[in-house]
Amino acid sequence: MEAYYPETTMGWCGVVAALVLFFLFLWSRREDRRTKAMKAAAQFRAWGIDGIADLLEAYAIGNYLGHKSVVRTIRKLVQRAQEESIPVMFSKATGKLINYKLQTVEGREEIAEKLRIAEDTAKLEKPAVEDPTPDVDID
Repeated sequence: MEAYYPETTMGWCGVVAALVLFFLFLWSRREDRRTKAMKAAAQFRAWGIDGIADLLEAYAIGNYLGHKSVVRTIRKLVQRAQEESIPVMFSKATGKLINYKLQTVEGREEIAEKLRIAEDTAKLEKPAVEDPTPDVDID
């Protein structure tokens, strides 16, 4: 008859319990990260930055491959940045940000200062002189 060693069984149960708790801890952190990503996506979408919102939503639901995945969203963002300029991509957000700034006295003062700087810079720049030679292809 084989001897029963309760210390060994209790030791293995403790290790298994610790592993389960560790797994649940990591799972909770992952879910918290995804919840925060969804909240951030909603804020980006509210400001008109839909590309980043799509990327965060794809990450939050764990869609790494396939339609509307993280990979495809990144590819679409890169293609859009190559086709358009970055300021064009963020033009909707820029309008919303200006409206947001105009709601406070400090924001209006900040915009007024930036406009003064732009006007001063425009006065210092010399007007561009057009090239008098016509564009002719010589081939």
